[in-house]
Amino acid sequence: MVVEPPNAGKMPKPQNHQVLSELRALRQLSSSVFDPQASKDFLPDMILFGVIGVLCAGWPIISMLGAMAARH
Repeated sequence: MVVEPPNAGKMPKPQNHQVLSELRALRQLSSSVFDPQASKDFLPDMILFGVIGVLCAGWPIISMLGAMAARH
């Protein structure tokens, strides 16, 4: 059993050229986001935040080892 929405026959159907123009517009908008050839300008920032993250994660361990070494 197929249920059709009410007013299904009254809704205007888009023309092919309208659909294609909307797809082209969407492709242009999304090309800057999903472009596989994007520049690597973010790489230095990513490395910097990675180093900061590793230092912040390792600091409690280093402090604990320092405290344990000071007792002996």
